[in-house]
Amino acid sequence: MAMIEESDGDTEEDIVLDIADPPPSLPYAYIDDYHAQALLTANGVALDQGALEAALGHPEAVLRGAAAHVLGSKGLAQSAPKIAQLHDSADDLVRVECAYALVRLGRGEYRDSLHASLALPQHAYLGPSLAAGDLARLGDPAGFDVVRQALGYENVIIRVVATKQLLHFAPFHPQVAIYDLFAQALNDQHADIPWLAVRQLGELGTPEAQALLERYAATGDDLALRAVAQRALG
Repeated sequence: MAMIEESDGDTEEDIVLDIADPPPSLPYAYIDDYHAQALLTANGVALDQGALEAALGHPEAVLRGAAAHVLGSKGLAQSAPKIAQLHDSADDLVRVECAYALVRLGRGEYRDSLHASLALPQHAYLGPSLAAGDLARLGDPAGFDVVRQALGYENVIIRVVATKQLLHFAPFHPQVAIYDLFAQALNDQHADIPWLAVRQLGELGTPEAQALLERYAATGDDLALRAVAQRALG
């Protein structure tokens, strides 16, 4: 599988990974769709069905996963057999992207694949946190503990991926203690993680989110982010 510290055989030497940030007005729920489309476009992949299906066989895993994601987001159910074929030969992140795409296309049996990804060892794989967020978006909070544990790992990539999933668990409050995880993310020493948390809290607008933003605006370590938190409060 594509472990964090090991290559999966893809060089990514010619792949453009630096893409523009989404518009501030884009709802957080659509940011992953935006990133997948922008990544493909930046690397010369058109967004029509034929080009996306061809990209499922791209030598670079990151583009294979993005192609599966976009096919799912576009609702192109005719592509499901090809996504399923990739799913069965893929590992970690690409497998999760394929499973999520297939569920979005009406293939509910692939929820089991997302659940199976939750069991991968988190110190080595990014798939568990991504699968947890995908399941939450599908109405299933089963991966909450996976995200909670991931926020405590030393590896910052694991923490970043986990933080990106937090908003998807907000509908399950108070069944899950999601605002405790937001508070933890706001106190993370890696600069990117509090920024991700503030972005999500600003969109939520719940009393719990407002309270966390008020606290960060008053006492947060990053002065620029304190200003962002204050603006998010309105």
